[in-house]
Amino acid sequence: MISPTEEDEYTKHAHQTQEEKVPKGKQKQQGEEVLKAQTKHFESIITQLAQSLGGQLETTNAQIQQLT
Repeated sequence: MISPTEEDEYTKHAHQTQEEKVPKGKQKQQGEEVLKAQTKHFESIITQLAQSLGGQLETTNAQIQQLT
């Protein structure tokens, strides 16, 4: 599950960039920070999905073994 800290970090960077009028040079840096936060957020989601699918695969394989 995505930790509240990761979710907060992602939300903070996303909102900060949208709400502030930032000089051009700093926009790039903030954009990179937002991208890193988004990447970390999505990696967490992908990891969770992979773990869930792995568990479902094990359950399905066990059910198949019982039927054969």
